Amino acid sequence: MRAAGGPAATAGVVVGDIIVAFDGTPVDDHDTLVASLRGDAVGRAATLSLVRGHGAVDLTVTVGERQGR
Repeated sequence: MRAAGGPAATAGVVVGDIIVAFDGTPVDDHDTLVASLRGDAVGRAATLSLVRGHGAVDLTVTVGERQGR
């Protein structure tokens, strides 16, 4: 889920984007993404690879603290 004002939204992730990799590690589902983020340094810049429409997009995202957990 993309929180308004959160790291994904700030990086430019939009509704409909499909995340396929986080810093080069393939992302198959939500749990894989969360596992990739777990233990990562807050404030570190990482590459988020996604599919938008029919094209591939790489965005730089700043790792934030996980909210609500």
